[in-house]
Order: sequence, then structure tokens, then C-alpha cells
Amino acid sequence: MKDQKVGVDSQLDSIQSMLIQGHKGIRLERHTLPLWGLCIGFLTAFTYDLSRPVYTLGYAWGKSFEIGIVLFILLVAVLLEYRLTRKARARRDETISIIQRKVTVVIWMLFAFAFVIDLYANMYLGGGRNLFGVYLVLSGIVLVMLGLYSEPWYRWSGVVLVLSGLSVMFLLQPSNTTRLLTASIFMVGGIGVTILQPLAINRLRCMSLSIAWLAVALTTAVLMYNIDYALDINPGEQSNMSWPEYQKNKPEGVHIVTLAEGSEIPVRISVKGDVFEDTVNTSMLLKTSKKIDLEFRDGKPTGIYRINGGQWLERNDGLYMREHIHKTITDKVQGPELVRSIDLGTEKRLGGLLD
Repeated sequence: MKDQKVGVDSQLDSIQSMLIQGHKGIRLERHTLPLWGLCIGFLTAFTYDLSRPVYTLGYAWGKSFEIGIVLFILLVAVLLEYRLTRKARARRDETISIIQRKVTVVIWMLFAFAFVIDLYANMYLGGGRNLFGVYLVLSGIVLVMLGLYSEPWYRWSGVVLVLSGLSVMFLLQPSNTTRLLTASIFMVGGIGVTILQPLAINRLRCMSLSIAWLAVALTTAVLMYNIDYALDINPGEQSNMSWPEYQKNKPEGVHIVTLAEGSEIPVRISVKGDVFEDTVNTSMLLKTSKKIDLEFRDGKPTGIYRINGGQWLERNDGLYMREHIHKTITDKVQGPELVRSIDLGTEKRLGGLLD
């Protein structure tokens, strides 16, 4: 009876072990998250800068070149991941589980959806820069899904990515800040989650280690922002002239042009559609309340400016939309009235993150 009892206990232990291993049907190789984190982080941080010279030939050429860079780097990453994973599995004499194959299909569908959203935003919404948070949320969902069939640590890291993505979406930061913050989270997260995985042995460790790698990512974002700021913003000691003087002489080279306080800037508005006659053209005047210095290069603005002699900023560093109100007034005798209100911010934000 004793031998039989020992045999039953041994069988139960074996069954439990198999169930645990069956639940963990996905195994992430050590190279997977660092590879994809660096790849997506690089694309987020540098794709537009690499494509900027091509945009001078036209928007269609610039966008096509930008999409080409994304597809090329993603293809290289896919092939590299495939080869490294096959070598690792062959070395351990293992195969990829059915669960992992099916989950991988879902992951590729999610990232294809993100790519289509980016195209849609750039074509119809005037740019996809506000979608950086969406990419983080989708990546977090992927990591949570992998963690359901793998280690709990990946679930924790996925939740951190989701929360980070939501924060990026609702912080209302200039595009350059969100771009570099997103790139930093991807790069540091991909490497940090992999390195810290052996240490995440319980919930308390998972929580503290998640906070640790996120803190490193935020610090890296601040450093990246300030390095990028130092490289891009360098007006130097160019000659300073008023707007009328600059328009009269039209000098070549780099010059600082000053818009005096109270300058009026006309904004032309064109509306057309099926229910309107032809095209309605009108204009409104924006009146500056502060002195604005603008950098011009060979007659064209470079996007660098400063307000009231403050610090120099780039358009992507300081310009963001604080509020956008759509309102329809229907109690007017002459007909409905459409109200569109935009509140723009122009200062350096979280400039990284702390300014």
C-alpha cells in the first residue's frame, strides 16, 4: 500500500507539473523584447528626422520615403527575430508551441492595425503624432497577452506600458516630447523587462522593478529631449530685423525676424462642401500680445522662435493644443451658428518632462 501511495503522489506531481508547463505555453527568448524595443524606439525617434530632407520634394515623396523606412526596418527585425529564435530553439532541441504560433498571429494583426491607424491619421487627421500613446497601449496589451501564457512579470510590465500610453495620450505635450518619451519607454522597457525578469519572483518584486525600469525610461527621455534640443536650437548671433525691414530687403542666409507686440496676422479660411455654394473664403486677424522672434533661412521660417526674449524653442518643442471646442448654437433667428474654439500653448513643456 505504501509503494502504491508513493506512486500515486508521484503521478499527481507529474500531472501538476505538466499542467503548469502547459499553462506557460509561450516562451520569450532573451533577444525578443530588446530587439523589438530598440527597433520600435528607433523608428519612433528618428523616422521623421531621416525623412525630413525628402519632404522638401513634396508631401507625397516624403511620406512614401517615411513609410519605406518603417517597412524596411520592420522587415529586417522580423527576419532577424525569426533566425535568432530558430537557432535558440534548435540549440535546446525545442519547437514553438501551437499557442505561441496562434498568439503571434494575433500580435501581428494588432501591429498591422496600428500601422493602418498611423496611415489614416497622417492622411486625414493632419498627422499621427498624437498616436504615440496608442502604440504604447497596444504594445502593453500584447505583453499582457503574452504574460497570460508565460510569466506574471510580463503581465505587470504590460500593465505599466498601458498606463504609460494612457498618460502620454492625456498629458497634452508637444509632439517632440511625446515622440522622445515614447521612444525611451520602448527602448528602455524592451531591455529592462528582459534583464529584470529573473528577479521578478513575487508581486512586490514585480511592482518595484516595474517602477524602476519606468523611472529609468523617464530619465532617459529627459536626456534625449535635452540633447535633441541642444542639437536643433542654435540661432547664434544672426542679425535681428523687423518684419517690414526683412520683407523689404529679403536677405539670404539666416536672420532673426521680430514681430512686434500688437502685430496683426491674417488667417485665411476656406470651407467647401455639398451643402455650401462654391467655396466660402474669409479671413480673421490674430493679434500678437507679446513680441515674437522668428528664425528665417533664405526667406523661409525654420520653425525656431522665442517669445518676449525668452528661451529659443522649436515648433515641435513648444506648440501644442490645450483645448479644442466644437459647439453649435441653435437659438439664433438667422440660423444655426457654429463655434470653433482653439486654445494653443507655446511654451516648453515637460521638456523634457520637468520644465
